[in-house]
Amino acid sequence: YLKLFNTLNSLGYYRYVVLDNFGDIMLQTSEIKIIKQLLEYIERQNNKESTRTIYYFDILDINKNDTLNIDDLS
Repeated sequence: YLKLFNTLNSLGYYRYVVLDNFGDIMLQTSEIKIIKQLLEYIERQNNKESTRTIYYFDILDINKNDTLNIDDLS
């Protein structure tokens, strides 16, 4: 997944909106480092190394040429 995000970033996709498995917005960031931490968080849960809180999350990746009002997603 990280390779995909790096590729998308090189194509101008740099803003990420993360939604939990219920569709609620968790956060928005422009740092791939944050996405990596979230992927590791889910991996620990999948490996039963921590208590399950969510099963997955979705990521909306936004191109620098697009505009999005995050409040419209709520």
